[in-house]
Amino acid sequence: MKGYRSEIAALKRRIEALEKQISRLEKMAPKKAAPTANKESETKLRFKPQGVRAQRTRLGLSAPKMGALVGVSAQTICNWEAGTSRSRAEQLAVIAAVRKMGKREVKARLDQIQSD
Repeated sequence: MKGYRSEIAALKRRIEALEKQISRLEKMAPKKAAPTANKESETKLRFKPQGVRAQRTRLGLSAPKMGALVGVSAQTICNWEAGTSRSRAEQLAVIAAVRKMGKREVKARLDQIQSD
């Protein structure tokens, strides 16, 4: 009985320490979050079907490769280019990041995705 009590007390101390650690990490998380300027610029991003197609052809990518780079299917890329659907806010941010990439960086990123 005494052994159980000491084990329970040790577990309670461990839980308390872990809860404090979680609390500290939660307080640190907002500091590491993207600044508000980036969030404002994300909302200002415009989506044009012609822009997606132009970006894809500039980089020399097929729809499946562009989809892998952005994190969507090839059919989604085709739908965006045809104008039958639009991208979500998270995907707009990724598309904006792809706009800033060159062919070499895209190729390296695709090689990394394929190796995972």
